[in-house]
Amino acid sequence: MKRFLTIITILAIALCTQAQNAPNCHRLYLIDKKDSPYSIDKPEQFLSPRAIEKRARFNIAITEEDLPVNPTYIQQILNIDSTIQIISQSKWTNTLVVYCPKGTVPDSVLNLRFVNYSKPVGHYQPYIDTISITPYTHPFPTSTKKKTQEVWTPEQYGNSYAQIAIHNGDQLHAAGFKGEGMLIAVIDAGWGFFDTLSCFKSLYDNGQIKGYRNLVPDHHGLYDTTELHGSYVTSIMATTWPDSLIGTAPEADYYFIRSENADIEEPLEEDLWMMAVELADSLGADVINSSLGYTTFDDSIRFPSDYCDCNGNSLISQVAAKAVEKGIIVCVSAGNSGDKPWHFVGRPADARNVLSIGAIDVDAQIAPFSSVGPSFDGRTKPDVVSVGWNTFVVNQYGCTAQGNGTSFSSPMMAGLSACLWQSLPDKSAAELIQIIKESSHNYSTPNNYIGYGIPDVYQAYLSHTTGIRTPQMDESQVTIFPNPCENHCTLFSQTPLNQVQINLYNTTGQLIQHTSGITIRASHQLDVSRLKSGIYLLQITGYNQKGERLSTFQKIIKQ
Repeated sequence: MKRFLTIITILAIALCTQAQNAPNCHRLYLIDKKDSPYSIDKPEQFLSPRAIEKRARFNIAITEEDLPVNPTYIQQILNIDSTIQIISQSKWTNTLVVYCPKGTVPDSVLNLRFVNYSKPVGHYQPYIDTISITPYTHPFPTSTKKKTQEVWTPEQYGNSYAQIAIHNGDQLHAAGFKGEGMLIAVIDAGWGFFDTLSCFKSLYDNGQIKGYRNLVPDHHGLYDTTELHGSYVTSIMATTWPDSLIGTAPEADYYFIRSENADIEEPLEEDLWMMAVELADSLGADVINSSLGYTTFDDSIRFPSDYCDCNGNSLISQVAAKAVEKGIIVCVSAGNSGDKPWHFVGRPADARNVLSIGAIDVDAQIAPFSSVGPSFDGRTKPDVVSVGWNTFVVNQYGCTAQGNGTSFSSPMMAGLSACLWQSLPDKSAAELIQIIKESSHNYSTPNNYIGYGIPDVYQAYLSHTTGIRTPQMDESQVTIFPNPCENHCTLFSQTPLNQVQINLYNTTGQLIQHTSGITIRASHQLDVSRLKSGIYLLQITGYNQKGERLSTFQKIIKQ
């Protein structure tokens, strides 16, 4: 009997807890935007001048789906029950998320002509009034920064050199493309300390921080010091700190959008993310970096989620793909589930057309935590990889530090994507994404771990501006001895080579060893002791005394 009573008590507590945590946030699916006060003939009502100009430049039509959710519909809902609050809205999916303190959506709301149906998305207690959802249409503050002519040496890149050089991003910077004029929207969880650290002060002084919005309905602000994730992520792109860390897009402009609450994991956060992406679109953003992703939720009973949901058809993934159609390069983290039961990429990394970024280290070793593909419907994922394992960032103490996660590989590519687009301004977002894939070392044989591989953004720039690929050196110019070899072999060059990059691939095309930033005057010893016996392909790229960029492929046999 005592055991029975204990079980009854536990069940009662569980039922009480379940009742307390019953969903009170619901997504309303609306039927239309009939009689909207907004009009596609007056896009300045809901799009910024930058966004309108960008649509015109790339011949992207402004259609009814770009109209905000009908505000008269919102008002009718609020008129029925004044305790209801609007948490988020999505113009492209024509949905609203409403907070209902009584738990359920009133029947009188569900019976409105324009409401199709509702779906619970979370339990939440907003600490503020209805969030501002007025479209952003105001012009940005004037930028006062001036383009720098500086070309940084490997030493001046500091700790970030290797993680940028693996993509030849330093060469793209040296060609004059550091992100100037490009707007990167960063969707994340918070930017604690970012506004107080001296290494970021120039971003504010120069007008590169264009603004910010907090979409999370709680009492924490954007610069809440308990949330640092967005600061780490942005430091990878935006920092200009010679001899310590140079970002991937140090001259770009940035807009911060907080959509993530680190304390919960509910479908509601996907709605906030969708709203953030559409805000970025209304701002006229060129690139979105989102180091966020969703797999399972805290309440797995009410909100079940499985790998089969990662097929590109979820609302969040549809919105991600739609952003590319609207002219934005969308870079998203593949996820950190590679060594966990989930294993696969999450949402919106599964979205069509976006760049989902897996993680490697500077030696091109695949990070064990990096989520793998394919998407559930069989598409190549991740799309490409970048350094997300022992990546250098700026921490809350104003020091460089190393961190792990595809959260860090995504901004590596987002920043370099902005620089590449600056160099190829006539290309569309979709074309740039394809160019990035094609520049990757594993493009002809993509797999579920590294996708198309490691992009070479400088080669992408050269190929699409001059039509000339890097000239190939004759094999006699660089010889290898001994070959076959055991633990070491020596590379002999007939002419001195500067800024040499050495990539070693296995027979499946996987990059397994990377060295960069070296000079070969006559010879260079290569350590292959860690390799298994077999045949490998060695790519050597460098500059001769005339400044010409040369490359060669050689075969190595490891005994």
